[in-house]
Amino acid sequence: MHDPRRRQSPPQYLELEIEDLALGGRGVAHHEGKVVLVEHGFPGDLVKARVYRRRRTLWEAQAEEILSASPWREPPRGPHVGTCGGCKLQGLAYAEQLAAKTSQVTEALRRLGGIDAPPMRDSIPAPEIFEYRNKMEFSFAVDRETGQLICGMHYAGRFDRVFDLQECPLVPPTYAAVVQAARAFLRERRVPAYDQRTHEGHARFLVVRRSVASGELVVNFVTTSADYALKDGFVTALTGAVPEITGIVHSVSDRKAQVAVGERMDVWFGRDHMTERLGDLEFDLAPNAFFQTNSRQAAALYDLVVRAAEPSGDELTLDLYCGTGTIGLYVAPRVSAVLGVESIAESVDNARANAARNGTDNASFECADVLDWLKQFDAAGSDDARLIVIDPPRAGLHPDVPKLLVNLKPRRIVYVSCNPAALARDAQLLGNRGYAITQVTPIDMFPHTAHIESVAVFDPRA
Repeated sequence: MHDPRRRQSPPQYLELEIEDLALGGRGVAHHEGKVVLVEHGFPGDLVKARVYRRRRTLWEAQAEEILSASPWREPPRGPHVGTCGGCKLQGLAYAEQLAAKTSQVTEALRRLGGIDAPPMRDSIPAPEIFEYRNKMEFSFAVDRETGQLICGMHYAGRFDRVFDLQECPLVPPTYAAVVQAARAFLRERRVPAYDQRTHEGHARFLVVRRSVASGELVVNFVTTSADYALKDGFVTALTGAVPEITGIVHSVSDRKAQVAVGERMDVWFGRDHMTERLGDLEFDLAPNAFFQTNSRQAAALYDLVVRAAEPSGDELTLDLYCGTGTIGLYVAPRVSAVLGVESIAESVDNARANAARNGTDNASFECADVLDWLKQFDAAGSDDARLIVIDPPRAGLHPDVPKLLVNLKPRRIVYVSCNPAALARDAQLLGNRGYAITQVTPIDMFPHTAHIESVAVFDPRA
């Protein structure tokens, strides 16, 4: 558990009992009136921890030895637990993971939202806690000791360091097979990995995506525009190792930003799209199209939204921050019309294509900033939007958005949240303007990670 990043002089070691989990997945302990956040500590653990940062009321530490293990600890699956930052909760029994996440939503609403008794409903667990992700991005990097190309995931807390992935329990084994085949081929060809420090090199990302419904498997190989004749050999190496591959695309990006999206894309093998299904809907997914990374639990999430909305069948529904339109299209058969708003043009194009593919003629989508669009919609004096569904980014709503939402006098607002702290803040803003939070249902989309989603309902006070 030793982490060479954490240094202080002189070191201080504490014996701590982990009481709870904080947002982000660190253990919570107390020492002489101070809260101590402990990396690699689970509730019920007694640990020897090294303090690496002190603030007035909050200390940060890392567990270096487990003196007495929590009764909820269990053997982790996979060789990279503690190295990779993705599965912080792996090794903690799943029931305890879900209980901790539910507690985090509840406490955020209490402490940050000022809601004394949050109206919590039973949490919805994931039906599969391993191999549930349909998409994973793997990074190429340069080994600082050998200069060799490596391909895998980032070390916990490090954007600039990558370790060679052997397997990942959150995705099917075919994903690791793709990584290993690509890594071996590129090493044999002596293709340099992109170096984030010098901005030199060629191989940048390997994105693997699989449809749960159709079984299609598409690989996106992202590189710089440097001239390497790799197409035929790369396709042969990957399809030979993983016959399930149905498409390989090559994307080119010379931007310094570490984003696995290219400015241009070529199909090297098969087809670049895949088909995914949620309920009665089909979605044609391009390599870069946004889609929930847990397909089966996404259907449960959208069913939850419909139940929470209680649509009457004859109301205009606003789908704000609509992304590729999945929620709006799911709701559309149950309302008179859906109007989606999203600021990313590519996502809006995908939403319109998805509506056409499914024959949904009562859903339309506009490309606009939600705040600006709401100002115009409010200025027009419309009171037709009786139901509003919002799925904001992690930061939550712009502070001016709650006022504009309330001005529309909707019958109900359904808020899909991926950040309990942002939900709590926005609940307070909506509450101050007459819309009370009447139910909150956590739903676990990402087992073994620190992330938790929830669906909250806001109704006008009598």
